[in-house]
Amino acid sequence: MQCGNCVQVCPKHCLKMEKGYAAPNTKKTMEIYTRPPQKKKIPQAGESCVFCGLCANKCPKQAIHVDRETKEWLLKKEDCVHCGLCAKVCPKHCIEMKDE
Repeated sequence: MQCGNCVQVCPKHCLKMEKGYAAPNTKKTMEIYTRPPQKKKIPQAGESCVFCGLCANKCPKQAIHVDRETKEWLLKKEDCVHCGLCAKVCPKHCIEMKDE
């Protein structure tokens, strides 16, 4: 049995669990290949950030660093996979996915 994390973090939902393993979701995969490419969006924290660190904990690539002492929210753009999980877990809804 596999963990299924890839199914949960796939921003395009093109994977599904099948018999305990991640498998291509053929319908979603075809939708991706038949539409024009989209601009990548990067997360940006707003002024209402409380520096709780939930976004950093959820990031599958550890691209976000939150420093509670200095009140800094830092993103390593080169590590970001543009999945949007950070924005989904933000309790203050202050992370926006903006065009790069």
